[in-house]
Amino acid sequence: MTERSVTIKLGIQDEIGNRLLEIRKQRD
Repeated sequence: MTERSVTIKLGIQDEIGNRLLEIRKQRD
């Protein structure tokens, strides 16, 4: 894998994690 694809994958994971955190905060 190239560095670029790895960085993109990490970025996507960060976005998903942030959205999950926002959803949890809204539930609280």
